Amino acid sequence: MWRGQGRESAVPALAASRVMPISDAQLSFDHHLDFFRKLGALTGDERKDAHCYRQAEHMHALCVSDAIRDVHFDSAALSQNIKSTEANFHMRFGVARRSKFIWLSFRGILGSVMTDRIESPLSDQVEEVARDLNVIYINIRGTLDNLAWLLFDLSPGTPHALRLVFSTANSLKIKI
Repeated sequence: MWRGQGRESAVPALAASRVMPISDAQLSFDHHLDFFRKLGALTGDERKDAHCYRQAEHMHALCVSDAIRDVHFDSAALSQNIKSTEANFHMRFGVARRSKFIWLSFRGILGSVMTDRIESPLSDQVEEVARDLNVIYINIRGTLDNLAWLLFDLSPGTPHALRLVFSTANSLKIKI
């Protein structure tokens, strides 16, 4: 997907086309439930309010999905401005790639286990959700590792000996 002016990447074009980023308030479930409170739709009766709670859960899940997508787009766009080869690698092929996997897995979970679901999921769906949860977990840990290395690579004047110790400890899974 080209924007037509030179050879620009599609990722910055998508990131720039967003209308408004997801706010921290929107990432709170209470934010979505407050919508129904302000409408006066919540009665205090659990059975009558169940639909409002499911709708709030669904809107919350969509906002979380959008926020994860935004992390992916923003990290891919940001990586184009990083001059350090190692730092660029950690941002582009670490954070951006991993956030995409997290986003895709989160969307897979939403598709398998909708908030208004009544019946139990099939065993295949349970396995898909378990796989997606593992993908999310592994990639969150990997993203944190990539961010640590990114900061390490961008910090000026990091002694070579300290880099060697940090790299060796990481490869041996030693906590420093």
